[in-house]
Amino acid sequence: MNNQKGFTLLELLISITLIGVLVVILSMALRSGINAYTRSKAYNRFYLPASALYGLLWRQLEAVPDPSDRNLAPFIKFIGQKNGLSFVTTYVPQGTAEGGIFQVAYIYDSGGNRLIYLQKIITSRNDMEKKLPTSLRGLDINDLSDKGWLADQIDDVSDFSFGYEPSRAEIDTKPEDWDERFRGGNNLPRQIAFRIRFKEQDEQQSRWQVIPVGIQ
Repeated sequence: MNNQKGFTLLELLISITLIGVLVVILSMALRSGINAYTRSKAYNRFYLPASALYGLLWRQLEAVPDPSDRNLAPFIKFIGQKNGLSFVTTYVPQGTAEGGIFQVAYIYDSGGNRLIYLQKIITSRNDMEKKLPTSLRGLDINDLSDKGWLADQIDDVSDFSFGYEPSRAEIDTKPEDWDERFRGGNNLPRQIAFRIRFKEQDEQQSRWQVIPVGIQ
């Protein structure tokens, strides 16, 4: 008589079921980890540069000279275009230069898929550029140092735009409906907006960021 014991059909079914449940749990944990890694990678690639840009622009636009100050009024210069912006401010990134008055510029080079940042110290009105240095296609930003500009850039930018709130804008006006240019002479817009989109970034993830100009 054979006294060897084996698994019953019920025990096999229970074992297979438990293994299946464990596989599902492990696959869900793995998928959750992959999704978290993907979100973290997207955050580092897309949102960190956009957030840093927003913070820098906010501080610089807040530090724009007051037009009512007679001593600083001659140095006010605000040039606004769809793909470029230049203005005078007293704030620049820490460690790049000493205090003073600076002209800064943000210019989108669509051919090079990059957003170029420029800054230079202003010692007299003759140092101020009356036009945006837009002839940047194929230009090495290091070459701009010969013209007094300190330059940096954000790469892999597939689209970038500025918008300027009209002087008689209604309260519910959306940034996408704002003016693409600002021609106010020594005047300043009340608010500006920008939108940046990187390569491989979903267009719906690229939203307008609104920034006030001057101390509100």
